[in-house]
Amino acid sequence: MKIIILDISDSHFSYLKTVYKTLNEFIEEIYLSEFLSNELYKELKIESNKIKKIKNKYISFFKILKLIKKINRSKTDILFINTMQSNYIFFFFLFMFCNKKILLSIHNINCYFDKPKGIKGEIRCFIRRYALKKSKFINVFGKKLKNHLKEKGYNKIITFIPASVYENKKSNKKAISKELIISIPGGFSTRRRDYLIVYNVFKNLEEKELKIKLYLLGKLGDENSKELFDKFKKLKNVKYYEKYVEEKEFDEIMQKSDLIIGPLNKEIEFEKGIKEEYGLSKESGFTFAQITYSKPGLLPSYIEKFSELENSCLSYKNENELYNIIVKLYENREELKKLKGNAEKNAKQFTYLNIKRKFIEDIK
Repeated sequence: MKIIILDISDSHFSYLKTVYKTLNEFIEEIYLSEFLSNELYKELKIESNKIKKIKNKYISFFKILKLIKKINRSKTDILFINTMQSNYIFFFFLFMFCNKKILLSIHNINCYFDKPKGIKGEIRCFIRRYALKKSKFINVFGKKLKNHLKEKGYNKIITFIPASVYENKKSNKKAISKELIISIPGGFSTRRRDYLIVYNVFKNLEEKELKIKLYLLGKLGDENSKELFDKFKKLKNVKYYEKYVEEKEFDEIMQKSDLIIGPLNKEIEFEKGIKEEYGLSKESGFTFAQITYSKPGLLPSYIEKFSELENSCLSYKNENELYNIIVKLYENREELKKLKGNAEKNAKQFTYLNIKRKFIEDIK
């Protein structure tokens, strides 16, 4: 099996890294934006003639045809498209003229079936549906998303390469300290997450003077969230960041965290007229942080959990339940120890080798 990877976005680097490390032995060439190719080198120290930079964000028609011609003449079996969330004209011609089997990775399922508002939205919708029709395989980030895609009427082969995998970070078997450390990874945005419930809980916890620390591991994402972000800054038991959290510090904090909270809103508007539901049609970075760092998680009860992570996740319905869960874990360290042990076992299901084996099985 020979594969070409194509990703001209300026985001989703962790997913590109996962795909690269999972399928490395099969990869013939990789066509990447300048940003992603630089990040791949920085992270993995890769200098390879396999990697081809696509420098212009908006590629000319001539360059598109030249690239398609090169891919068509190659001996590759599969063109793996990492994501298609912009540059739709480029992808339209790619799907129209490419003669290889195409594997398209979908991050948001509903947008391939539901119609957005506006003329531009309708054009994007047409191209997404055309891409779905022309793809031989579709990759999604979890079993629940796979089931949702089938319920939408998609009956081709669906694969699963997640956004990130178990990285064998620091073990959860270390001695549990008297302080309970909780993290929320990702940018601070009330559009995506219900931070208000978290703020209310930690404001109440501060009044009890318990040794519980919260790390907000992401800078302010939008101005609409600023008022609440400023309130967090006044809490003594909260550590926040005004700027981007450097990778080394992020890693260190995630490794020493006892658990992570994923206070996701149930839905997010992907574009005008289309809503994606977390855990059902779209996955979150929270889930993959659990896997990468093998950490127990707390999340709202309306969010569909990974079945593989069921016994290392706790759910809350409201502010009172979240407060009680945190206090209980602070007071009952044996329960916390059990959760951390489960998280370690669960995360080990998502090694590069296991993901590769399943991928090969799926596309046979």
